[in-house]
Amino acid sequence: MTDPGAKPLDALPRADFELLAILGSAHQPQGARVVAREMRDRGFTISEATVSRMFKSLDERGWTRSAGAKGRVLTQAGREVVATWVEDRRRGRDLGQALNVRSVEQLLDLLRARRGVESEVARAAATEAGDAEIARLRDLVEGYDAGLARGENPLNLSLEFHRALGRYCGNDLLSTLCDTLLGERLDFLELVLDVITVDHGTHDQTSPAHAKVLDAVARRDPEAAEAAMREHLSRLIVEVEAFAAGESSATIFPRLLDLVTRTG
Repeated sequence: MTDPGAKPLDALPRADFELLAILGSAHQPQGARVVAREMRDRGFTISEATVSRMFKSLDERGWTRSAGAKGRVLTQAGREVVATWVEDRRRGRDLGQALNVRSVEQLLDLLRARRGVESEVARAAATEAGDAEIARLRDLVEGYDAGLARGENPLNLSLEFHRALGRYCGNDLLSTLCDTLLGERLDFLELVLDVITVDHGTHDQTSPAHAKVLDAVARRDPEAAEAAMREHLSRLIVEVEAFAAGESSATIFPRLLDLVTRTG
């Protein structure tokens, strides 16, 4: 029987999943000695005694069962756990590839996804964000303006404004999507967008756009907040589309990526 107090799958050590995968790929029961050797081949520092303890723990969860002196086999529940883990890893790889922006078309795809998610985030934040959270958003907008006035380029505050809205929206799924689309691995793209908007002479429109979103959230107006965020990101999409329409964009964009990743 599966332990009702068991940890969720995402809280389990990777070694547990690897052990289950080894059993799942085997055509016969596997003992601790064989499994320990296989896990060491996969990069784990592990002893036969440790594998035996892991067997016991997995038995208690209902994912493995003893086949006597021959070792352990997976139960049906164990096979389902392995299938879920393999699928999660595949999806993770697919997501990583989707977020590996290397072309202007991929940047547009990302911005369109952000527009859909962040418009809903702004709408939700207008009803869910507390007074302290709205004050924090205001600090970010004012800090961005102050940075510009000092001749700085406070992109970190611009990004944090978007990320903070995701944290304050009160919707776990939207927050997770926002975290993914605004992950730190994509920070360099803000520099790319910065270069494009500076070249078009529209760099100064970011602060008023953020202030418009903030005003709608502070007034508890979900429709206006959604519309303001959609307008903000739609403008960026139009900017990038105009850049992409240039004859040399296919040549310039990879060089721009290389430049910002080296200087960022």
